[in-house]
Amino acid sequence: MTQVIIATCVAAGVTLFTRLVPFLFFRNRPPSPGIAYLQRYIPPMTMVILVAYCLKDVEWHDIARAIPVVVGVVVTAALHFWKRNPLISIFTGTALYMILIRVM
Repeated sequence: MTQVIIATCVAAGVTLFTRLVPFLFFRNRPPSPGIAYLQRYIPPMTMVILVAYCLKDVEWHDIARAIPVVVGVVVTAALHFWKRNPLISIFTGTALYMILIRVM
């Protein structure tokens, strides 16, 4: 049991250290053009990949199964463009999708 606690503490310490180092060493320098590019484009690219992954197994020929997916995606996208808050849009779209698959 003590080995598990020690290993967990070491892993937590290493993770904390690797997360803090960039902020400590690079706080007074502007980001390089490459890092600025990644900061701008990685989040939207990640979301596109996640949406494609989520939609790949949808049975589009079965309307009863496709409607909750389409409604969930449309509501999530609309809320995100309206409120610009990922938490609100993702949680609301997910909750609506879960309600729709139980009701339909």
